[in-house]
Amino acid sequence: PDCGNETNGVIAFAGSFELVPQLQVLDMYFQGSEIGDAGFVAIGECLPHLQRLQRIQMNFLRCDVMWTDFVEINKGLQTLQQLQELEIDLSYTEARNSDVVGISKCLQNLRKLQKIEMRFDGCKGIGDAGAVGLGNCCQNLEQLTHVDLSFYRTSLGNAGALAILNGLQDSERLRRASVTLFDHTPASILEFVPIIDQLEEREGADVHVS
Repeated sequence: PDCGNETNGVIAFAGSFELVPQLQVLDMYFQGSEIGDAGFVAIGECLPHLQRLQRIQMNFLRCDVMWTDFVEINKGLQTLQQLQELEIDLSYTEARNSDVVGISKCLQNLRKLQKIEMRFDGCKGIGDAGAVGLGNCCQNLEQLTHVDLSFYRTSLGNAGALAILNGLQDSERLRRASVTLFDHTPASILEFVPIIDQLEEREGADVHVS
């Protein structure tokens, strides 16, 4: 649903979760909304009602996400032990490294997770520290088969890019990956050609790195 710009609307929407405990798929589209601290808290507190959830999509593109807000979301997410697919778009928000690290720690508790899609485009507060946490997360999720990550126009450097690629390489079941690491010259990824080649050579793999 599109909850508009009213925090009260977001709170009411989150409150409805307890009425549908059997829900398996949840798409939340908040693009450009003014969710507010109370809205984020409500979502985080109400997610545990959805213990059968297998797929969740959260679009916060250009929302009023502050660095403390996603702590509440993570608290709710980590209770969803049946979750298999997660999509999060934090593009062009105030998201920072601490948000990515927090999300990564949360995901490592979701042992059935098979698919991760995350976009951090335009988040200048996200760089190597956040990417290192996410790389470790990919490495430790044993069921992970599909990863789609975008760090376009962030502060990601070579150390963070290498951490992401190493994490993908160490993810034994990974078969499909799309990763946007850089937004400048092709020469930026020359250092990582050997590891990219190894990923692309996996049997049945579909890997794209740019």
